[in-house]
Amino acid sequence: SGSCRANSIALPAIPARPTAEYSRRPAVVVASMRRAAISSTVWRSAFVGALGLMLLSVDAQALTVINQPWVRPAAAGHSTEAYMNLTSTEGAMLVAARSDSAAAVTLQRPGRGIGTIAGLALPAGTIVELAPGKYRLSLRRVTQRVSLGDIVSLTITVRGADGLAQDIAVSAVARLRSPIDDERRAHRHRH
Repeated sequence: SGSCRANSIALPAIPARPTAEYSRRPAVVVASMRRAAISSTVWRSAFVGALGLMLLSVDAQALTVINQPWVRPAAAGHSTEAYMNLTSTEGAMLVAARSDSAAAVTLQRPGRGIGTIAGLALPAGTIVELAPGKYRLSLRRVTQRVSLGDIVSLTITVRGADGLAQDIAVSAVARLRSPIDDERRAHRHRH
């Protein structure tokens, strides 16, 4: 009742009784297993120790994770929007974005109107969603047509609580809906 079904399936492959094949050289197998156990313990201890020393010598830096970046298709010279999920481990601020594929990139506030903002807070451990109708990046006057499946390169700048700015390269795929929405639609059609 407390075991995992996947683990239970793999276990019947081991015979309940030792066969002649298993009893040929048991001492060698046991000795090899003991050496492997000792060896892995030594390596594990050495690895943990080295990792601890590295962590002591390196300043901790906030990590910003970008998930599911995408852009809407657009004709050359028109504007489009980029969307993604951002998560910061220590808390940060999205302060800028740029792309060689557009004349300008601005951070837009929620709603349909044009309302740019200077920055967007990324609270520690919280997913901040850039999505249609919510906060989003506007790519003004794209330099060439953005078709379905094209990849648009962006660079976002995040400023950590320590004041240091970090540029993060993002590759956004041109699509009609978010990857999550496409996945949901695919599941609805299969059932």
